[in-house]
Amino acid sequence: MTRRSKSTARRSSRRPNTSSSGWSSAATRPASSCNLKGDLALTPPAGGAAQCLLVQAREKVTIRPLDPKSRPTIRIAYDQEAPRPLVALTVACPQVEVEGVRFVVDGCGVNNLEMAALHLRPGKHKVQRCEFVQVQPSRLPDSSAAVRPFSSLVAESGRRGKDEVSVRECVFFAFGQKDGVDQDASFSRAEAGGRDAVVRRGPVKLDVSGCVFGPHAAAFRLEGDGGDDGHKMTVKNCTVLLPAARSAAFELPARATANLDVASCLFSRLDLPPAPDDPDGAVFLRQAEERPDAVTFNGTDNVYHDLDGYWAVGDGWRSADWETFRQRNSNGRVVLNWPWALPVVKFVGALNGPKLRDALQLNHRLVALRKERRATADYVGAETVLGERLVTGPLRPVEDKTDPAPAARAARRGGHRGRRQRHLSQAAPGRAERPAGRHHPDPPRR
Repeated sequence: MTRRSKSTARRSSRRPNTSSSGWSSAATRPASSCNLKGDLALTPPAGGAAQCLLVQAREKVTIRPLDPKSRPTIRIAYDQEAPRPLVALTVACPQVEVEGVRFVVDGCGVNNLEMAALHLRPGKHKVQRCEFVQVQPSRLPDSSAAVRPFSSLVAESGRRGKDEVSVRECVFFAFGQKDGVDQDASFSRAEAGGRDAVVRRGPVKLDVSGCVFGPHAAAFRLEGDGGDDGHKMTVKNCTVLLPAARSAAFELPARATANLDVASCLFSRLDLPPAPDDPDGAVFLRQAEERPDAVTFNGTDNVYHDLDGYWAVGDGWRSADWETFRQRNSNGRVVLNWPWALPVVKFVGALNGPKLRDALQLNHRLVALRKERRATADYVGAETVLGERLVTGPLRPVEDKTDPAPAARAARRGGHRGRRQRHLSQAAPGRAERPAGRHHPDPPRR
């Protein structure tokens, strides 16, 4: 990493300070523009304590690759030392732009670790075209012990309440398995999902657009008081995948509030059987407690596919049906068909490839996936992934039909379709997308 100007970048091989976030504090160098020449492995492969990076300044800092065509990786892994907070990169300055960087956080599957890829302290920040990867994310504790956060991006508010974070064209993915011991080993089991992708702490004005979220327990975890209308959280043109397990696009723990404006997004649950030991469901929004006024939601032209529930309180996903959700927000639609061009097995294989562009190709036959259901409009969801456009050239014509599938196929698959079909069947007539002559079509053959 090359560093210039008046700010400071800190790195240490000693144990990080075990204060609130656990970043290092050792030698300093000038740095207002941090240009990454290559990959940074913050955990020594031969053993020893992990190193954490802190960039601190009183002015704007830019962090990007030295070569604009490259995507250098900042990698941190659990180091077998005593568990303590590990954050790959913490930024403490009034403004920062982080662009074109790949972050990898490896929890080694250890129970209840506190780790993060990028922590943005109070300020006005931009994160663009970055890739965030969780590998073997820390498992939740088996007991009633306090849950430690494991996340990719953390946005923190300050006392002044004027903090803003813009996240554009980023990718958030997680893999349950690392296929080898080397740091360059491939990853697999993307369908298992990660923990928290984006964490908002306090009243931060958060603007997220054009991003892709692979399966996570929570795409957005919104902690604390979200503030007034000036701290609205805006999510537009994003694609959010949810695992076939307890998960939520938006998760609000106890005492959390939020003002959400969500538009032209696609929320899709993987069409896989849930784990036998996970009776919970994948929902759009989950509140830890019943507080009707804690969340303000404005949704426009969003598409919901295969969710087990929509607006759930605690473990009550069974009562979080579509009709109740429509009473809060009527501008959206349920898609009963598999929305992706690849069948589910090949889709999951492409996620693990990783061949994200192949995996995220949409089923062009479904007009419901077009904005405002107009046959000539662009698709909802993200338009690019890792700098590649998902659709190139003219849009293909809409057929708005699906391949027929025998009804007996659902019975052969087992019971995992039952719980979500109960919710889909409550979709109001005219709101759910159904092909002619079929009430609940099956997804493509596996």
